[in-house]
Parts: sequence; C-alpha cells; structure tokens
Amino acid sequence: MKGIFDRVNLRRFIKYFIFFFITVLSSGCVAEPKHHISRKHSLALKVSNSARVGLSVTYHPSDSRQPIGACLSVTNLSRKNTIFQLSTKKFFDFSIYRKKGEKVWQWSQGKTFTETKTEIVMAPGETKSYRISIPSNIFHTGDYVLKGVFLGTPLLKPEIEFSIVR
Repeated sequence: MKGIFDRVNLRRFIKYFIFFFITVLSSGCVAEPKHHISRKHSLALKVSNSARVGLSVTYHPSDSRQPIGACLSVTNLSRKNTIFQLSTKKFFDFSIYRKKGEKVWQWSQGKTFTETKTEIVMAPGETKSYRISIPSNIFHTGDYVLKGVFLGTPLLKPEIEFSIVR
C-alpha cells in the first residue's frame, strides 16, 4: 500500500501548490505586509482531487478605520470542466470568529439569496475569486479567525488566524 506522501502525490501537491500560488499572485488575492495586524497566516488553502480553495486577508495600516479585505479563490484542478451544484444564488460566505469560538460577523447575515438551483461551470485550471470588505469597526484588540467557504465545495473551508493590535 502506498503512503499518502509517495513521490507521485508529493509531486502533484507541489505542482498544485505552485500553480495556486501563481494564480493567487496574478489575481491580486495576496496579503501584503501590514503594521496593525499581526498575522499567523496570510494565505490558507484546502485541496481536494478536483478543487482548491484559497483564502487571503489584507489590511490597510495607514488607517485602522479602513475595511479589511478578504479574498476567496476557487480553482478547478481536474482536466475537464467541473460543474458545481448550488441550491441558491449564494456562492460563498465569510465569517469572523474570536479565537475562543464566538462568531463576531458573517458576510451573508441579513442578505437574501434567490432559492434556485444554480450551476457554476469551471474549465480546467480556471480560477474564480470572490472579494469582500469587512468593516473594521467590528474588531477590538484580540485574536480572530477568518473562515471562508465556497458553497460548491462546502467541505473545503480554509481559515486564517490573525490578531488585531491597536
């Protein structure tokens, strides 16, 4: 029985990781160094056989009142078109938790989405990015976790831990 880190799987992982990193760089979803936010992770990703979901965060150090930016990127890793089935027009969601688990904010809260079956078709290697702004007034000094989910792949939920220092 082959191990999970045999040569073929390791090469495949490295190839996908490099491809994802280049894709994220070219899509503008990479966090830049910031002064007011202490990051433990600036980029997080989850990978399956057919998709990769990445999450990044940005912050504006010159003005702590500026919103925090978040970007969720989804890449089709298969060699053929992939169809993601969704039950609503809500394709993604973001949420912020305190490190101890208390939910502070959720992007979709208070929004309404059409309840209609939706298909998202992605070509091989295609990446879709979803960007949002998070209001900075929800944060106090402390440790937080940003979670992102693409609802076509609900089991792939990258997280970024970060600290706000004022």
